[in-house]
Amino acid sequence: MSQMNIALTHECRCPDDEIEPRLRQLAESIQARWPVTLEPSADGWQLSGQGLNGSLTRQGRQVVVRLQLGLLLRAMAGRIEQGIRETLEEKL
Repeated sequence: MSQMNIALTHECRCPDDEIEPRLRQLAESIQARWPVTLEPSADGWQLSGQGLNGSLTRQGRQVVVRLQLGLLLRAMAGRIEQGIRETLEEKL
């Protein structure tokens, strides 16, 4: 197995009209922490970088983070997941 998947779902506590701007802030925060490229999609953002692909999407009042980590990032999976959890709590 050469990839490891991370999937997180977070219930937003902010008002509905603030979810989209905060999702953008979340994407930008992740980009500031890790070398990824962001591309807008119909329901959120696509992330890609060396050894990493994934998405940040909105599903109603939930934000779903899905990442595929390549071989070199697998050793950091726990740290990456914890960082994303903390960022979700902070931003949403």
